[in-house]
Amino acid sequence: SIRIRYEDFVAEPRHELGRLAEWLTDGESAAPWRIDAPVRDVDLDAAAALIRPGSVSRWVEHLSADEVGALEHLIRPTMERTGYAWTR
Repeated sequence: SIRIRYEDFVAEPRHELGRLAEWLTDGESAAPWRIDAPVRDVDLDAAAALIRPGSVSRWVEHLSADEVGALEHLIRPTMERTGYAWTR
């Protein structure tokens, strides 16, 4: 399996897309969606150019305090368990 954090993905999209492409095309991947194409055929630069780093934590700016509170109740335990800090 592979773990890609969203923040890492938007900070270094080409690197993370490269990791993902290698994992998807890796002969050892047991994933049913494994792609039978060499990584060199994937245009990582074009794909990385589509990523918008400004989207990280932008959701907080668009929610009311009540909405953030309701969301916090639902996702804070998972965020903390996976290494994310809860910040408002």
